[in-house]
Amino acid sequence: MNKKLTYMIAVISAVSLVSAMVGSIDTECKEYGFDYGIAKFEATGNGFVLDEGIIGDFHIQVTGDKQHAVWKSFPSVDGVLRKSGSDTTVLAGGESGDVYGWNTTNPKGKPITKDISHITFCAYTPVPEFSATAAGVAIAAALGGFFLLRKR
Repeated sequence: MNKKLTYMIAVISAVSLVSAMVGSIDTECKEYGFDYGIAKFEATGNGFVLDEGIIGDFHIQVTGDKQHAVWKSFPSVDGVLRKSGSDTTVLAGGESGDVYGWNTTNPKGKPITKDISHITFCAYTPVPEFSATAAGVAIAAALGGFFLLRKR
């Protein structure tokens, strides 16, 4: 009885762990060197549907079909992942672009077509900039400290 219970717990834990990882845009983007996922669009018979939410102030639009999609983003994204069959391709980011499914032939000359299954948009964590206000405060503090120590 104890063995069966332990086995059941192990199986349920493994399934829940895999379920949590499959489909996560953050996991998918991190696997290809990005810091996080912005949005994932699933290809349907009528175009593309947002599958996993858009984060922050990103506005992304995807149109097209399973062989050719056109996307626009504001602000720009750092990278795009195209999933076709079991293949994932890393594409350049930017403010717009095209994503294609692919066609090839097998060694016997038979055509093979792999449609786009989904498109994931990825980004790197932005490096915070040193603002003009922070620079002014730092300079004022440094000058104040300099004159204070100079009087002694």
